[in-house]
Amino acid sequence: MHMCFADYLMPFCYGDEASVSVLMQAISMFSKCSGLIQNVSKSCIFFSSVNDHTERAILQHSGFSGGSFL
Repeated sequence: MHMCFADYLMPFCYGDEASVSVLMQAISMFSKCSGLIQNVSKSCIFFSSVNDHTERAILQHSGFSGGSFL
């Protein structure tokens, strides 16, 4: 027997507003097609080598919180 669960998604993109916008559009399209929606309170974005201004803009655009590896 094989069981597969898709409870978690870990998409990656460039750390710029345009790339995050495309990613958010893809998440929206996935939600419309599947009937599933992301739980914003359980979702976060991890950043690497992104300046503070861009990070704040991405968080505001996405509605997600910033994650920490610590």
